[in-house]
Amino acid sequence: MIKNKLQYMYILAVLAVIMPAHAEKNLPKVVTTKKLINEKDTSMVNSIKREDFTKQVNSFSVYDVLKRGVGISSSEKPGEKEVIKLRGLNQNYTRISVDGIELPSYGDENSRYFKVDIIPTPMIGEVKIINNASASYNADGIGGRIDMNTRKPTNKNTYSFDVSSGAMNSKYGHLTSLYVNKVISPTLKANFSISNSKYVNAKYETKLAIDSDTPNNYERDKDVVTQTKITTGVMGNLEKSYNRGTITFSPIYLKLNKIRDKNELNIAYNNGTGNTTIDKNEYDYREHPSLTAGLTIVNDHTFANNINLNTSISRVKTNFTKDKNEYEIDNDTGVVANIAKTHSIEKQANTLTRLSSDMTKPYDDINTIKTGFVYRDNNHNRNIVVYKKGVLSPDEDKEEIYSLNEKYTAFYIQNEAKFKNGWTVLPGIRFEKIKRKGVTATETTNTSNQNFLPSIISNYKLNDMTNFTMAYSKKVNRPSYQQLVPWEKEPKGTEVERGNPNLLAEKADTFDMGVTYNGGEYNLSANIFRRNIKNVIQEEVDTGETKEIDSATYTVLRPENVGNGHVQGLELSQKFDVNFLKPIIPGTVSLDLNQTIMSSKLRKKDGSISIFNGQSDFIANSTIGWKYKRLYASISSKFEKGRTEVNGKKTTTIKGTNYVDVYAQYELNNGGAIYASVTNLFKQGYHSSVLKKTTTTVEKRKGYRSVWVGYKVSF
Repeated sequence: MIKNKLQYMYILAVLAVIMPAHAEKNLPKVVTTKKLINEKDTSMVNSIKREDFTKQVNSFSVYDVLKRGVGISSSEKPGEKEVIKLRGLNQNYTRISVDGIELPSYGDENSRYFKVDIIPTPMIGEVKIINNASASYNADGIGGRIDMNTRKPTNKNTYSFDVSSGAMNSKYGHLTSLYVNKVISPTLKANFSISNSKYVNAKYETKLAIDSDTPNNYERDKDVVTQTKITTGVMGNLEKSYNRGTITFSPIYLKLNKIRDKNELNIAYNNGTGNTTIDKNEYDYREHPSLTAGLTIVNDHTFANNINLNTSISRVKTNFTKDKNEYEIDNDTGVVANIAKTHSIEKQANTLTRLSSDMTKPYDDINTIKTGFVYRDNNHNRNIVVYKKGVLSPDEDKEEIYSLNEKYTAFYIQNEAKFKNGWTVLPGIRFEKIKRKGVTATETTNTSNQNFLPSIISNYKLNDMTNFTMAYSKKVNRPSYQQLVPWEKEPKGTEVERGNPNLLAEKADTFDMGVTYNGGEYNLSANIFRRNIKNVIQEEVDTGETKEIDSATYTVLRPENVGNGHVQGLELSQKFDVNFLKPIIPGTVSLDLNQTIMSSKLRKKDGSISIFNGQSDFIANSTIGWKYKRLYASISSKFEKGRTEVNGKKTTTIKGTNYVDVYAQYELNNGGAIYASVTNLFKQGYHSSVLKKTTTTVEKRKGYRSVWVGYKVSF
């Protein structure tokens, strides 16, 4: 395995040298993602500008913008557009923010990760992938950070409109968006966007479970699922300028309703007798509405002595509801029962209050000092109500009700020194303190911890085309809210899972070293990274305890700090225009390629060794773009190698995937454009195998092709 990886690295290194020789010297500069150095505190940043992602396939949400980025894993199941992961680690190691604000999360797992499918792109001006952040950023996000910057108001009245429609497996959806920038007066300007989308994902899933102890007996699930996502997004900025600064009001309103219809049939087979038994024949209907809404006010002021003070206050709340109905189906007639066998309503509220202030002062021609603080208060509440055959069951799932309050305080100071010989050095240190109070029906817990987190980032500009960057920082990854509260999930099989208020935060020494070369017509970059992680958290660990529930004995599982490990890898990127096809194809042909090679090792306290969950050891993206007069077309491919995940006694093996998308756009005389796209051209599906104790469950999901057409115009 190591030998094969080294061979591939050598091949890529040769290509990085040879391919630029074919670069067309007089062609326009390729519009691609660029590695930025010296942008905000010399942090290592991959920046995706708006002019880049508007020519990507179905760039309706931030998920579409990010999915082909360097070192990014996206959701492996076809049609699902929720999760983005950095450096092959699972999503809990990635932090998402909008204009520096980490939005309160939503979803079943109640994690710290904000799913990017709900964030529309009309109001987004730039997306930054921050590989190794300086002390001025929150220290969480061991894998990295993704910060979306909204479009700032300009001094020109502009309008843009985008409408499209598409289908997946005969299920139709649409997208409509409007963006407006308005100059109200010489000192007052505003912009806002309104978007609405409907995305329908049709899924056909099968599961086959076989116990090695009784191989003649097995169970088969057949599920037909239609999942509909309806989103409405309103975002904007109202900017008031005065003599030495600006005051900006930024409202946000993100509404999502996820509706799922599922016909579930479970059949038990006995190969010895030939008998079959229908264990379950149900219709499952769920609605998962969520709403994230709030306001951020920012004052940016520069004093006469060149001190800049940036102060912001935010109040954002996310409400999430999970309304689930399970109906029995008559095996003989196929009629769905009138009253739900089980009806559960789960509600979560996640409220963020945040105050921050950053002060920047140029000390002399070389040094710029920056310092600041952040105070953040998060409140999380979860409640659930269960009805059985229409009758309220007040004691059902009462252990799943909890609340958690988390108070976060941080201070930092850093100094950016820019020397005349091309060196820039940014040392800094950050102090963070957390206090938590968790409350369940049976228990109240109080915990606190604090960390000093140093960092240093250094950049050397060899010339106008070449930069070298090295970075080190101490990072943390705090447990999810659900993991920290001692609540108890509904028992499954012979096991019951609880939270763990004594979980320690994962801590990591993070290292990055990279080089970028921008030759104008082509752009090359390479980055080596390593994360040494302590106190790694793993789900569903057997505690050795048992619990009696309704006269039955269950094994107690909970998340635990299981050991220490590391993740390391090499990220490569090559972007350029090529001319060897010009005698055959007129116009400009561009290539955008990136590859990520990764490995990981987790050494557990019991002496066993495995990889990190979610860790794929190879990801590759390629896009071929063609520009000819008013026509632009591209074909893109994303390959992600399969992986194995271990959670307690459960081992999951996921096969590799390769998604191919096609996009075409034609510019009209009126300044508008018509476009069409095909995603998952070759109908890539999903295949996984789960081994738990002696039972192996194989899950398969069909992949479907999605076709969209649309029209957009700006004026």
